[in-house]
Amino acid sequence: MSESPPSPPPDDSHLPPPPDYSQLPPPPPRDSDFPPVPVSVSGTNQYAKVALLLGSVGWLVCGLGSIGGVYYGVKALAEIKSTGQKGRGMAIAGIVIGLFMFVSGVLIIIGKVNS
Repeated sequence: MSESPPSPPPDDSHLPPPPDYSQLPPPPPRDSDFPPVPVSVSGTNQYAKVALLLGSVGWLVCGLGSIGGVYYGVKALAEIKSTGQKGRGMAIAGIVIGLFMFVSGVLIIIGKVNS
């Protein structure tokens, strides 16, 4: 068996020269180089929804359910302030309606007792 001679190296004269990597811009900074982005919880605060509901239907139990509307409204305002959620207006409405319903219920009870 006769071996064939090795083939000559390919002619690279028609190819463009390799890129010059020394002229590239620096790589982008790593993620850890950036300050953390504050994350806010989206959506409406659940306590605000409960406050509005309890404040509105508190009259069903002689105004006593509206106390829950005031409690959850205050709790919702505190949580909304720290998390940035939506629902501040609902929480305030729950407090105002809850107070109105409670006072109305108390006045109705006092009026019935006195008559």
